[in-house]
Amino acid sequence: MALTMTTIVGTALEMAEAEGIDGLSLRRLADRLGVRAPALYWHIPGKRALLDEMVDVIVRPAVPIWNSAPVYGWDAWLMGAARAMRAALRAHRGGPAIAVGAGLDRAVNLGVFIERTVAVLHDQLSIDLGAATRLAGGFNAFVLGRIAEESAVPTLDEATVTALRGRFPLLAEGLSMRAAQGYAVGGDEDFDLLVRIWIEGIRAVFVVG
Repeated sequence: MALTMTTIVGTALEMAEAEGIDGLSLRRLADRLGVRAPALYWHIPGKRALLDEMVDVIVRPAVPIWNSAPVYGWDAWLMGAARAMRAALRAHRGGPAIAVGAGLDRAVNLGVFIERTVAVLHDQLSIDLGAATRLAGGFNAFVLGRIAEESAVPTLDEATVTALRGRFPLLAEGLSMRAAQGYAVGGDEDFDLLVRIWIEGIRAVFVVG
């Protein structure tokens, strides 16, 4: 088997899907590839670099959406871009956790999300590039963090809610109400609501009239 970046990353993704990222190491990856560890280090200097290369592949399906023109407005583009990120990361076991902290030198496709967000805010709202960059970085951090949090939240069944009532009665009551209304914790509705709050915050601060 030729040791190419495509082969390395593809094998790493297979291992992560089967075993989770906690058990993924360069030494185990080298064993799976049938090479000695130094040969792998020539391509990948460390685990973070490997994760970044994996992120680049994981989010690739979302790039056409991020590169699309905001034909329905900047706000609809932001919502669609965030949903595309969520779908791409959730399609892989451990995808959200892999993406948090990724460097854009290797996770180039993740950089496309940020670059296009800057462009949309700058072009559509005339926000200067300094502010647009701050907003895009914050939006990226929120989207990645929210998706990672969703993947880590335990199922809140009735027994869990009951256990919360003693210390956090308002939280427990609110969770019970949400369950009765059909809103799952960490569901699509929650994600869209929080993205809309981001959008409305941008509108309130930067949109005049």
